[in-house]
Amino acid sequence: MVGLASYAAAGVQNVVSGFMIQSGEMNFTGVSFFWLAACLLSFMIPVLSWKLLKIQSI
Repeated sequence: MVGLASYAAAGVQNVVSGFMIQSGEMNFTGVSFFWLAACLLSFMIPVLSWKLLKIQSI
């Protein structure tokens, strides 16, 4: 399941990064914000899921 999600995310990142860079100028501000948001989201999802699982098991 993790491998499948990894391949799906790699495909999505290719499309999103290409779309954001396609403007013709080398402005990586939008791409940088996208990757920062993705990083924060990938950190928060397991943390919040772990807290919810901990609460449900009590």
